[in-house]
Amino acid sequence: MKVTRELELPSLPTAAMRMLRMMSEPEFGIADMTEIIRADPALTGKLLKVANSADSGSARRVTDLSRAVVMIGMRKVTAIALSFSLSNESMRSGAYQKWYAHFWFRSLVVALAAEIVAREFTDVLSSDAFVTGLLCHVGHLAALNEFPEYYAASQLELEDPAMRDDCPTVPDGRSARELTLAMASKWNLPPDSVNAMRTGEAGDATRSELRRIIQVAEAFGDFFDGTNRPQALARIDSLLCEEMGVAEQKLHGVLSHIRHQLGEYEDLFNLDLEELMSAAEMLAEAKDYLSSLVFNEAAGAPRPSNAVLERRVVNWLDQRECPGRFPAAMFVFRVAGTGASIDLTEWFNQSMREKMPLSIRQEIELHVLENEQLLLLIWCSSEQAFTELGWQLRDALRTDPISAQGASFHCLGTLCTMCGRDPNARSSFLESVTNMTERAHPKAGAHNMEFWVTP
Repeated sequence: MKVTRELELPSLPTAAMRMLRMMSEPEFGIADMTEIIRADPALTGKLLKVANSADSGSARRVTDLSRAVVMIGMRKVTAIALSFSLSNESMRSGAYQKWYAHFWFRSLVVALAAEIVAREFTDVLSSDAFVTGLLCHVGHLAALNEFPEYYAASQLELEDPAMRDDCPTVPDGRSARELTLAMASKWNLPPDSVNAMRTGEAGDATRSELRRIIQVAEAFGDFFDGTNRPQALARIDSLLCEEMGVAEQKLHGVLSHIRHQLGEYEDLFNLDLEELMSAAEMLAEAKDYLSSLVFNEAAGAPRPSNAVLERRVVNWLDQRECPGRFPAAMFVFRVAGTGASIDLTEWFNQSMREKMPLSIRQEIELHVLENEQLLLLIWCSSEQAFTELGWQLRDALRTDPISAQGASFHCLGTLCTMCGRDPNARSSFLESVTNMTERAHPKAGAHNMEFWVTP
C-alpha cells in the first residue's frame, strides 16, 4: 500500500473538550453541562433527537435542552457528545461498518464496566472511570477513520487478539495504544486518565486505582466480545476478586449490570445485541469450559452441573413474566435408594404432583440434574405461599412409599422477593439456586426443609 500522507490526529470540538475537563469537577452540574452544549448547535440537535426518540418515555416533544439533559442523564450525554464528536461516519453502513461496530461495542463495555467497578468497589469518581474507559482504545478509531484498509488487514493478521492494542495499525508503524496516548495528550486529558491508558502488569504495585479499574474493565471487554472468554474470566477473577478483594459472588451482578445497560445504548451506537447472550449464559459458557480443564471426564471424575443449571434457570426467567408473583426454586436431593434406578421425573409426576396445590400443579417445571437432584421451578404469590408449599412438599416426601422402601430425600428452596428483570434480584436468585447444588447431602433418613429467601 503506497502511503502519501501521515495520520493527522483528530481534535475534539470545543464542547466535548470542555465537557471532558469539567466532568471531574465535584460542582459540575446540569446547568454547567447545558451551557457547554448550547455552544454546539449540531450536538444540541443530536441530544434533542435522542430525548425525543420513541423509547424516551415522554409523551410531549422536548425542546428545552436542560430538560433533555435531565431525561438522558449526564453520563449518557457525555457518551453522546464524545461519540458524535469523534466520528459521525462510523455510525453509517459501509464496507468497514463491522469494524466500527466492534470498536463502539467494546469501548462501551469497557466504559460501563469501569463505571460500575469504580462506583461499587472504589473511591474513584465513576464519571472519570466511564470517560477513561470510553476513550482508552480511541487510537483504533483514529486508525480506522484514516486508513481503514490497512487497519482491517492488520487486525485480520493478528494471531493473538490480546495484542490488538500493540501491533502496528497505521502505515507509519504506530500501534493503536500509541495513537491513543498521543490523542489523550493532545486533548489535555487529566494525567490520571492518561496514565490509566498505559500498559501495566497485574501485581504492579505502582499502578493507580484508576489504572486497576481500566485493566479490569478491559478484561470485561474481552469477556463480552468473545475474545477467549474463559481466559478473560480468569483474568477478571485475578484482577477483581484476588487483587481488589471483591467477593466472587458479586461478579454475576456486575456482568448483569453491563449487559442490561448495553441495551440503553443500542440505538445510539448502532449496536446489534440480538444475538448477544445473557450475562448468565456467557458466565456459564466460560465456567463450563474452565471446568472441563479441571475435571477429567476420561477418568470418570464428575463435572459440576452449575453451568447447565444456570442456563436452565435463566431461560425459565426470560421466557415467563408473572406480575405480582415471585420466582421460586426447590430441590429434592435423592440421597439414598432402594437399590433400583428411579426415574425422578416419572416418580414426581405419578406420586408427588397430585399432592401439590391445584393452583400451581400444572405450572411446576421439572429438571433432573446430576447426582440425582430434582429441580422444581415455580412461581409463588407470596412468601407465605412459598413456605406453605415447602412444608407440603416435605410432608409428601415423608409419606411417599419410596421412603418406606429405603429412599430418603432432602429439600431446599429459595425465593426471590423482587419480580421483573432487576439485574440485582436476578443475579441474587440465580446465585442462590446454583449454590444449593453445592450443599452436602444430609444423612439418610433426614427430611429437612430449608429456605433461602433472597432480597
